[in-house]
Amino acid sequence: MEGNQAFQDLRNFFLRHRELTLLKDEVDVAEKLLCNCWQLFEGSDEGGMEAYKLLNRTEGMQWKTPTLTFNIERHGATVGGSVYAEIQSWTVDFERRTARVEPRGRREVKEKAKVVKTLPLAEDVAKLILERSEDPRLVWKTDTKVRIDIQNVVPTTNQQTTSSRRKRFRANLQEILTGHGWRMTTMNTFERGQ
Repeated sequence: MEGNQAFQDLRNFFLRHRELTLLKDEVDVAEKLLCNCWQLFEGSDEGGMEAYKLLNRTEGMQWKTPTLTFNIERHGATVGGSVYAEIQSWTVDFERRTARVEPRGRREVKEKAKVVKTLPLAEDVAKLILERSEDPRLVWKTDTKVRIDIQNVVPTTNQQTTSSRRKRFRANLQEILTGHGWRMTTMNTFERGQ
C-alpha cells in the first residue's frame, strides 16, 4: 500500500504539469518522490541503479506526459581508478511503470594523470646502476644485485595507470640492462651475471 501511495504522490506531482523542464526546487521534490517509489518501475535496477542514487544527482529532468526523462552521472568506473564517470539517460514511463536506461557517454570527473615517458626514466636508472651509484631509487643488495624502489621511480596514481607505467618502465630497463650483462631476477630486482 505504501508503494502505491508513493507512486500516486509522484504521479500527482507531475500531472499538475503538462510539459516542462523542472526548476531546481521542483527537481528536489521530484527526486524525493521518485526515490520513494523507484522500485515500482520495471527496469529501475538496470545498470546498478538504486533509488538513493537519484537524490541530488539528476540532470536535465524533463516531464512530457506520461514520460519523465533525466540524465545521471554514475561513478562505478571511478572506484577502479578511472577518471571518467558514465552518463546514463533514463526514461520513466508512468503509464507502463517502466524505467529504461541508455548510455549517454562519459564525463571526466577527476584530473588525468600527467603523461609519463618511461624510456627516459629507464635510461636514467640504468645509468645509475651501471655506474653503481647511490640513489634513493636504488637499494643495493650486493655489488651485483640491486632492487629498484619502484614507488620512487614511478609514483602511484590510479591502479591501472600505475601498473601500466611500471610494467613499461621495467620492460625498458630490462632491455637496456640486458645488453650490459644484467638480468631481472624478480619484479624489481636486477642482477649482473658472472
